[in-house]
Amino acid sequence: MLGIVALAALLLVRRGLALPFGLLAIAFFVGLGEWRGRAGHDGLGTIDTGDTGWSLDGHGTSKISRGTMTAAIGLGLALELWIALAVLRRRIGERRGPIERGEIVFGALVFMLLIGAVRLLRFDPLTRLHRAAGGGRAAVVARILERDPALVDAPHFHRYALWRAATQGDAEVVRTLLDAGADPRLRGPVPTASGSADPFVQAARGGHLEAARLVLRAGGVIDAHLLHWAAREKRADVVRLLAEEGADVNAVLPRGEEGETALFHARSTEVVRALLELGTSPATGYPLSGVVGDLESVRLLVEAGAEVDEADFDGRTPLSRASLEVARYLLERGADPDLGHALHHAVQRGRLPLVTLLLEGGADVDARDADGKLPLDLARNDAIRAALRDAR
Repeated sequence: MLGIVALAALLLVRRGLALPFGLLAIAFFVGLGEWRGRAGHDGLGTIDTGDTGWSLDGHGTSKISRGTMTAAIGLGLALELWIALAVLRRRIGERRGPIERGEIVFGALVFMLLIGAVRLLRFDPLTRLHRAAGGGRAAVVARILERDPALVDAPHFHRYALWRAATQGDAEVVRTLLDAGADPRLRGPVPTASGSADPFVQAARGGHLEAARLVLRAGGVIDAHLLHWAAREKRADVVRLLAEEGADVNAVLPRGEEGETALFHARSTEVVRALLELGTSPATGYPLSGVVGDLESVRLLVEAGAEVDEADFDGRTPLSRASLEVARYLLERGADPDLGHALHHAVQRGRLPLVTLLLEGGADVDARDADGKLPLDLARNDAIRAALRDAR
C-alpha cells in the first residue's frame, strides 16, 4: 500500500498536482486508521502482536502486526513531509497559477474511492458481528445471524463471538448467540492473552455468573478442571455455581495414589468453607497439604475430619510443609513430628523457630531421611546446628 501511495504521489508532484496529493495523503492516513480498526485492533481491546506482517486467518480476514503498523505510520509521515516540501519548492520556484478545477475533481474522486473501499472492508458481516457481541448489542447480533447463521462460530482473530460476549458478561448477547447455535465448548484455535478461551471461564473470571450459567446450561463442559480452577482463583461463588449445575465436588485430578480434590487447590478460607458445605470429603485428596499456609483453612479441614498425618504424593505430611503457626496447631492436634521428615525439611528451609518447635514437640534428631542423612547433615547455619546438637 505504501508503494502505491509513493508512486501516485511522485506522479502527482511531477505534474504539479498539489491538491490531489494532499487529498490522497489524507485518504491514505484515514485508510490506515481504518485498517488499524479493521486489522490491527479489533475494537474490543485486543491487538494482534504476531511476528508476521500481513497474514490471513482461517476465514480470510486480514490482520497487521503492531510493528508493521508503527513502521507504516512512520514511513507515511516521512513520505508526506518530503513530498510536501518538494511541492512547496516547486510552486515557489515556478510561481504556478491557481489550481485547476480538474485537479480538485480528481482528488475528490480518489479520496471517496479510498474511503469507500476501507469502509467496505471494515464493515464486513463477521467484523460487525464480533463488534456487536463485544459491545452488548444483542439486537444487532440477532439481525446479522438471521441473515448469515454460519457466522455464529466463525473466529475473528482467533476468538469466537461467544467468547467476546462472555468476556463482557452480557447475558442477553450470550443467550442470543447460544440460541443461534453457538457452540459453548469452543475454546479457540490458539490461546489468548488472558488465558483460556473457554467462554465459561471468561464469564466466571469477570464475575458474570448469569452469563456463565447460560454457557453451562447450553452444553458447556463441566469437569474437574473447572472446579479446581475456581478453587485456585479463590472464587467461592463460581465453586457454588458449578456445584449447582452438576459438578462433582469430589472429582480428582490424577496425582499420587489418590489424586487431588478441589480442596487441595483452595486458596482461600471462603473456598474451603464452600467446598466442605457442598460435600467435598476432607479425608481424601491431600487437602491439608494444599492449604498449610492458611491457619483458618487448616482449622476448618481438621475439624471436618482431615487426617493431620496424611502423606501426600511426595510422601510428605502437612507438618513438613507447614508455616510456624500452622505447625504449632497441627502438633496440638496430635501430628507426629517424625512422619514425613518434617524436621529435615525445616532444617533445609533454614527455619530456626520451626526447628525449635519440632524439637520441643518430640522430633527425633537422629532420624534419617530417604537419602540416609541426619537433620544435622542438612543444616546450613550455626544456630540450627547448635539447636540440633543441644537436642541430642
